[in-house]
Amino acid sequence: MLTISGVKLSDLGRFDCEALSRIGGHQKSMFLDIEYMPKFLNNQTIFYSWEGNPVNISCDVKSNPPATMLWRRERLTISTEGTANTRVHTTEGKSLLEVTPVSDRDFGRYNCTARNNIGAKYQEFILAQADVPSNPYSVRLSAVSQRSATVTFMKPDSHGGVPIGHYLVNYKEVGSQDWR
Repeated sequence: MLTISGVKLSDLGRFDCEALSRIGGHQKSMFLDIEYMPKFLNNQTIFYSWEGNPVNISCDVKSNPPATMLWRRERLTISTEGTANTRVHTTEGKSLLEVTPVSDRDFGRYNCTARNNIGAKYQEFILAQADVPSNPYSVRLSAVSQRSATVTFMKPDSHGGVPIGHYLVNYKEVGSQDWR
């Protein structure tokens, strides 16, 4: 007899029992299937977007048996058929909520609930409104020569929720009104 105490998910799998003698043997196999409630695999829970820009919020779950998943916003279930600015795409273990914000009301908290016959879990996601980055600071000329000038600065305290792709430095020559 084999007894497994304190069964863990890593115990899942095939077990073989073999009886042997000098004239032969027989083997029987069994599969240990471990059922467990949903576990969320997401690391990212804050998403940034702006009006008119679609964003995908992904809810990834591991469970056995497979979980059914649904999305909620302000205690109301979001239909799998979607709405004018939301769509839900679900496969086993993953539900993707696509939101295209059309007003300030579309930003805020969204909840993904995963449920199977062992239990249910929910995870909250925040859709935050992206903004322009704050200004760089400590801007100064650190080196000047006859043909070049080096500008140094400290990066902004806030990127506004969207990674800064590049910085643009404009200048104008002495006596000119035109920025280049």
